[in-house]
Amino acid sequence: MSKRLPVSEKIEAIENALAKISAGEPPDESWTSTAARYEVGRSTLYGWYRSVRMAERESWEDILLTKCGQHRVAQYKPYSPEAYDFFKELCLAGVTAATAFKATAEKAEVDKWLMTSKQTMLRKLEREGVECPTRYSIIHDKPDN
Repeated sequence: MSKRLPVSEKIEAIENALAKISAGEPPDESWTSTAARYEVGRSTLYGWYRSVRMAERESWEDILLTKCGQHRVAQYKPYSPEAYDFFKELCLAGVTAATAFKATAEKAEVDKWLMTSKQTMLRKLEREGVECPTRYSIIHDKPDN
């Protein structure tokens, strides 16, 4: 049912739904009928609205461009190479990802390293072909005795 809309039409759809609500139409009906008119899901339309509802009208386009994939600029949290190397060493030593991350975070605090998320570090390991054990893999990959 959903189709890709340009940002200008997303804004138009939000404004149409809000106008119906201001005119006295129940919000549920307003979001549903407007979504059908623009051939998108009701939750999609309402999601666009949630993204912009606290912002000034002038900034809606920028918000929707960023939130909805067009002109998306990846925003990576910087982290220290030392933190990643420490995490990698622990994983290579057989420490689980959760334990390695906790130990890395503790060391980062002491050594003033910048930290990123555990998932970011795991994705980088994966790109390098390094596997870090998880609790799940330890439990489920045991050979049968």
